[in-house]
Amino acid sequence: MWNQYSPRVYIGLALCFPFEGTDQASLLRAERHIRESLDRLGEARPDFSAKLTVGPEGCASLQRCPKFKIPLDVISDDEHSAKQYNGDYETHKKSGFAPGLFIDKCLVSSGALSAEEGVPASKVSLKLVKGGLYLLIHIHHSLFDGCSMGIFLDCFAAQTRSENVDYLNHPTQQLIPGLEDGANGDRHVHKSSPLRDQIFEASVAQCPEYTILHDRSGPTQPKMESGAVPMSEIRRIGKVFVFRNDRLQELREMIQHELQLAKLPTSYTVLSALAWAHIVQARNGHENYLPGDQCTADEQTQIEGRTGKERSDKESSLWNSVNWRPRANKEEAKEYFGNAVLPVVTRLPLKDVLSACRSTKNLAKFVIPHVRETITAVNQKYVDKREDMMRAAPDPRLVGVNYDPRMREMVHFNTWRHFGASTEWAIPGVPVSRAEAIRRVHGDWNLGTALILPAPAGSEIQELFVSLSTAAMEALCNDSEWLEWVDRIVG
Repeated sequence: MWNQYSPRVYIGLALCFPFEGTDQASLLRAERHIRESLDRLGEARPDFSAKLTVGPEGCASLQRCPKFKIPLDVISDDEHSAKQYNGDYETHKKSGFAPGLFIDKCLVSSGALSAEEGVPASKVSLKLVKGGLYLLIHIHHSLFDGCSMGIFLDCFAAQTRSENVDYLNHPTQQLIPGLEDGANGDRHVHKSSPLRDQIFEASVAQCPEYTILHDRSGPTQPKMESGAVPMSEIRRIGKVFVFRNDRLQELREMIQHELQLAKLPTSYTVLSALAWAHIVQARNGHENYLPGDQCTADEQTQIEGRTGKERSDKESSLWNSVNWRPRANKEEAKEYFGNAVLPVVTRLPLKDVLSACRSTKNLAKFVIPHVRETITAVNQKYVDKREDMMRAAPDPRLVGVNYDPRMREMVHFNTWRHFGASTEWAIPGVPVSRAEAIRRVHGDWNLGTALILPAPAGSEIQELFVSLSTAAMEALCNDSEWLEWVDRIVG
C-alpha cells in the first residue's frame, strides 16, 4: 500500500570513487563490469529491473519481464558535462565533493508515470573524470525508500564482487497493490462517489500532515499555494554542514543534564532540533515567497529576539520522515520490501523555536521534548489511521502532504546515514572498496530541506546537506550560534 502512495519521482545518489585507469581499455573494463553486474542483479531481483506504469484512477502498476534489464548510461564528455564536472577527482575530493557537482537537470529524469511507456524501477549512470569514477544511482520512489535503497546498493555491490545474490521475486500485490487491494491483499471496493469522497475527506482530516490535491498532482507531493513566488524564480543553493560526533556528544550530554533524562537523546533528535531552529531563523529573516510573508520591521525585531508581538502567535513545523518498520506491522515488515516511511510533524510556536537559537537551555526546554514526543508517537494505531486514509482515496494522486516548501517557518528533515557508505564494491580500476563520499543527485536545489548523508560505520562525523534560498543560506553560514557546533562547510 505505501508504495502506491509514495512520490512518483526518482531518488538519486552519487557514489564517489577514485579511478586509476587512464587508457580507453581501462574505462571499457570498468563499464563492462558494471553493466554485467547490473544484468545479473536484474535477473536475481526482477523487481529492480521492472517497469512502472500508471492505469485507471491513477493506480501505479509493476511490469516484470525476463528481457528487462537495469539501464546503464555513460555520461559523455560534452561541453555541458565538462562545465558541470570542472576539475579532476582530486580537486573535487579536496573541496569535499561539493553538492553542486550532482545538481543538474541533465542528470535526472522526472520519474512521472504514464500508461504508454514503462518507467524503469532503477537505472544507473556512470561518469568518469580524470582520476575518478562517479556511480549515479537512480531508484524510483514508488518502490524504494531509504532502507530499500540500502538493500539495492548491497545487492548491486555484491554482484560487482561476483558474490551470489539469492533470487527473490516479491508478489506484485505486495509491492504495488491496486486500489481494490489492501495492505495484506484484502479486497475492497473503490469507486468514486459522493459518499466515497466524503469518507476520504473525513479520513484526511484525521491525518493533519496530509491534504487533498484536487489537481491530482500527487501522490504525496506538497500542496503549492496559489499567488506565491514560483519556485523557478527563487534563487537556491545547497551546502553540506559537517558536524563532529564528539561535539554532538557534548550537546547531547548538555541536553540530558538540562532535562534530567535517564538516557542520552539520540543524535538524530538533537541534530534535527538544532537544524530546525537555526534554519527557520535564517528563512524567517530572508524569505517572503508566500502571500502575506512580507517581513516588517516589527517582525524582524521579533526574529532577533528583542521585542514585537506581531509574530508571537505564528507556528513553526519540523517535518521528520519516520520508518514504521520497527514500530508497526511487525509481522508484515519481516517480508516487506518498499516504502515504510511516513511524515511526522512537530508543531510549536515560532517564538519558542527561535528562542532555541539563543541557548542550549531553550533548545532543551522548548524543542527537544516535543520532537521526541512526535517521533515516539508513531505506533500501530498511528500507522493504521494513515493506512485507512489511503484505502479511502479514490485516486492515489489525490493524496498530498500539507505544506508548501516556500513556507519559511518549516523545515523538512531526513536521514540516509546508515545506507550504503559501508557497502564494499569491486570495480576494475577502483583501488578502494568503499565509496569515499555519497552525495544527493537532483535536478535542482530544494528549499527548506536537510538530509543527513550516508556515513560508514564508525565515522566520526555527520554530514548534513541543507538546501535553502541563497539569502537564507548566507544568513545560516553567518549564524555564530549555529557555527559553534559546525566543524566545516562544504560547497
